[in-house]
Amino acid sequence: MSQNIKTAVDSLIELLKKKKKITLDEASKELGIPANIINEWATFLEEEKILKIEYRFTTPYLIFNEDAINKDKKSNLEIIERKLGAMLAFIKRQEIKHKSKIKKFSDIKKILKDSKDKEEWLYAQKKYLEFELTRLLNDLKNIKDKDKFKEGVKDVVKRFNSFKKCL
Repeated sequence: MSQNIKTAVDSLIELLKKKKKITLDEASKELGIPANIINEWATFLEEEKILKIEYRFTTPYLIFNEDAINKDKKSNLEIIERKLGAMLAFIKRQEIKHKSKIKKFSDIKKILKDSKDKEEWLYAQKKYLEFELTRLLNDLKNIKDKDKFKEGVKDVVKRFNSFKKCL
């Protein structure tokens, strides 16, 4: 069971994501945390390039740095790409004896649906996973529909884990 722990600093970051720009005093009031503490956190978060502190006259404004989130998204996609690539390499290394002649995707589906032979089923599953992992890696390069992509990844990971258990 995984648990998410949310800190007060996370609350400040969430507030900034929502508001985009807020005075230090407003952030202090909304979070119920003394302004001097918010100022310390803001200084640290500015060093980490998560936010910017901008002064107008004597009023400090905290401004959320959108680039920090875009960088995190990019690094998450890079992690997914590496994991999918490792899964594809593992699948390709598996040598499975088979009699099936797979020429098109419908042949794979037919074997997965009808075959009682474990080796034939594993071979078809291997071919299915190779096809889907390759498709996902290509989609990742031109990602547009993130939700559809995430669902595709979940399905392939589930099938991959099932495949590994059968080996």
